[in-house]
Amino acid sequence: MRQRVTSLLNIDDWEKTVNIIAIGHIVLHMIFLAFEIYSEHWYGVFGSCLGIVSCVALAYGNKKRSPLLFLPYLLFSTVLIAAWLGAAVYLIAEAVDSDEDVHTLLRYQSPTVAIVMGSIEIVISLVQAVALAFVFRAGNLLRKNGFY
Repeated sequence: MRQRVTSLLNIDDWEKTVNIIAIGHIVLHMIFLAFEIYSEHWYGVFGSCLGIVSCVALAYGNKKRSPLLFLPYLLFSTVLIAAWLGAAVYLIAEAVDSDEDVHTLLRYQSPTVAIVMGSIEIVISLVQAVALAFVFRAGNLLRKNGFY
């Protein structure tokens, strides 16, 4: 297991990997932006917009080989992971003892749907932590060597 994790971080083409992460996150943030607007979660709209900007900075920093431009992505992703985990715990806690519908990204849903959505938010946080580790490793390689 340990060897599998370390082999994941021995990527040959870091530039392509960082571009895939940046573009993938831009697409995901745009999808969640639509959900946030639909459910009228205005703090989520602001967060999705910040996420898009930080991913654009990551892609531009990757193109210009500037590890300093990786910082907005690293900082925002760390905050976003904490926000997703907090929202998931809150959503699950609110839904467990509720007989009424719970306000989720899909407006008001049953408590069962809210628990499932909270669980999905936890999984998203874990996947985002892996992407954060990849970008951190790529930024360190770029900072130390000037290339990947």
